[in-house]
Amino acid sequence: GEGALLDELVLAFLRREVVKYKEKELVILDVQGHRKFLQMLAEEMWTQECRDLDVGTIQIVAQLLAEHLKLPAANANALVQRVSSYPFFEKSKTSRKRHAFQHEVFYGYFLAEHLSGLLAEGGFGLRSFLGRSVVEGTLAAEVARRAPAKEEERRRLIETLGRTVGKSLSDQQARENAAELTVSLLRNAMAQTEGLQLENLVFRGSDFRDVSLQAPAFRD
Repeated sequence: GEGALLDELVLAFLRREVVKYKEKELVILDVQGHRKFLQMLAEEMWTQECRDLDVGTIQIVAQLLAEHLKLPAANANALVQRVSSYPFFEKSKTSRKRHAFQHEVFYGYFLAEHLSGLLAEGGFGLRSFLGRSVVEGTLAAEVARRAPAKEEERRRLIETLGRTVGKSLSDQQARENAAELTVSLLRNAMAQTEGLQLENLVFRGSDFRDVSLQAPAFRD
């Protein structure tokens, strides 16, 4: 499908950048390093509610990545110094001093990767992410595409969403986002879901087409 084709395309791009993005023939990042860097940049755009970043911010993210991966000093310095010419980015259309993903699809792709990781872990990181901005249908669908096919594993993700978000007015955005992700996970389920516990979710115009539930329980 289209998702699998995009996976192959992104992997090919990442492998290309490993070969091209060097400093004196020294490979700066491997495939997973590039992938993590792009996830972190997409998350920063999500946090700032924008689609481009200034060079200073990208350099800070590069420094955080270098610390996280415990990169050798030469690699870390080369990464920070060369972010303004990072291959996946181009000059923003809004400002020559800011940089954006070459294609909007890359932003959504790497943000979905990051969110999928948070969903698998649960906890404060997921709750914080869900409370920042609006999870749109395309992002929720991309997260659902990445989710395990087994019903019990999807059930665990859905119940994680319900347990992670709170019930107060300040949690409204997180509850709506958790609901959007829940519906996408259900729509992509391979079979009818029985006895599912749905809690703390706020459904706003959610599309339940193709969702089949048997004896669900709704709470709060």
